[in-house]
Amino acid sequence: MGGDEDGSSPLGNGTRSVRYWGKTGGLAFFYGRGPNSFSLDYQLPIKESRFIRDRFFTIYPGIGRYHEWIKHRLRHKDRTLVNCYGRKRKFRERWDDALFRTAYDWIPQSTVAHKINQEGLRFLYENQQWFAPVEILNQVHDDIWFQISLDHPWQIHADIITRLRDSLSTPISWEGTNFTIPVNEIKLSPKNFKNMEKANISSSSSQEVSKELSHVYQRFLE
Repeated sequence: MGGDEDGSSPLGNGTRSVRYWGKTGGLAFFYGRGPNSFSLDYQLPIKESRFIRDRFFTIYPGIGRYHEWIKHRLRHKDRTLVNCYGRKRKFRERWDDALFRTAYDWIPQSTVAHKINQEGLRFLYENQQWFAPVEILNQVHDDIWFQISLDHPWQIHADIITRLRDSLSTPISWEGTNFTIPVNEIKLSPKNFKNMEKANISSSSSQEVSKELSHVYQRFLE
């Protein structure tokens, strides 16, 4: 697109980064948005909106094939889709672009929602022998917000987080392919959800995760 990935981009008024337009455009066009509505929502000239869309589909040609696959399934499978966990949905709305946009996002979003609810929240609730110190605060799409008292040592925090991470990393099977959704980091703060720091929790050792949590926490005290 031109410009540095994290620097300013020539698109729009020049105040947004290439990374911003790539991520924003990717989310929009993956789920079937058109360049006209994208142009209106983000105050871009239509030419630039089309440029972002075309670049997205050039870099990720599989997305266009996915859209065609969804339409084919709706047409030939009684308007019914099945997500990665076997859940079904029949799309009864008018046969138009709005239906297609809803269908494009249903498999990935419903799969993530199932994973968060079953392998995240339910796993926490049903295993209180490990998770009694956890106070769940909120759940938003692909996030679980919770708190653990600082009265508990960091190793307890780390044991809780690594068990939850491992549950959320349970492999998913789709069309004969197994894959995982990586859970490599967590955001934490001793006070609120506004000023948060990332902690790397990818280590297989809960002792290493404990050290990382302690290290990040110390930065708040400096």
